[in-house]
Amino acid sequence: MDLRIFNNLPESPQTWEPTNRPTRQNNNKRKRQNKNWIKPYKQYLRHSNGFLYFSLAVVAHSLFVVGQMAQGYILAVDLQNPDKLLDSLFRAPMSFYDSTPLGRILSRVSSDLSIVDIEVAFKTTLGVGQTINAYSGFLILAVLAWHVLLVIVPIIYLCLLLQNYYYASAKELMRIAGTTKSTVASYLAESISGVMTIRAFGQENRFFQKHLDLVDANARPDFHNFSANEWLIQRLELLCTIVLCSSALAMTLLSFPASSSGIIGMAMSYGPSLNVFLVSSVQLQCL
Repeated sequence: MDLRIFNNLPESPQTWEPTNRPTRQNNNKRKRQNKNWIKPYKQYLRHSNGFLYFSLAVVAHSLFVVGQMAQGYILAVDLQNPDKLLDSLFRAPMSFYDSTPLGRILSRVSSDLSIVDIEVAFKTTLGVGQTINAYSGFLILAVLAWHVLLVIVPIIYLCLLLQNYYYASAKELMRIAGTTKSTVASYLAESISGVMTIRAFGQENRFFQKHLDLVDANARPDFHNFSANEWLIQRLELLCTIVLCSSALAMTLLSFPASSSGIIGMAMSYGPSLNVFLVSSVQLQCL
């Protein structure tokens, strides 16, 4: 092939430059796109004094966090004072340790303190918030169509009955779970302390199988607690469905002005989330 034909081609160095090289304009566009994630939140907070309510919520939550940290600090200081938990354990008579399993003592100074220090305050706040949300949804439906009160009042009464019935079972299951957990910890501690004797008599398999049986016994209350939880959720969602269907029927049969369409849409948007708020409220109240 005659290579002279390539010599006659015009030189165009720009043709060989990469087209995907980042430029300053592309970088600025990327930065603007990265900043656009906060734009919807700003638009939402600009409506109806949104920044004011958001600031009040931030201040209230900050006060709650500070109070929780102060409570944890006071609890940690109290544990070091005389006549408190650690001092009572160190000065307890030998009969106390003979009659109390070691696992129960370990649970009392570890998991129980964690529940009192962290979970109780956190769940209390969530429970109050979800309860307010649930009853606010009931209130919105009742204000829009007062006839729904004939359904909401019996539904709330049935929810309280279900809560009391579920709480009795959940409390007993939690007690059984704590008892079986202390048994597992006690058996494990005793096995570790007597490991030389167990190996001398060749009883490793028997002790290992006994430990598995205790773990299975500890897992049974969790399974029953899950079943009781699903039982409660099914009935509460059924009650919320009755309220939502009754409110939708009342809004359909009653005559509203054309200007109330937005309020009706708001009420119906609160209806599907009513079951979530009610279920969470009842569950968090049954600690």
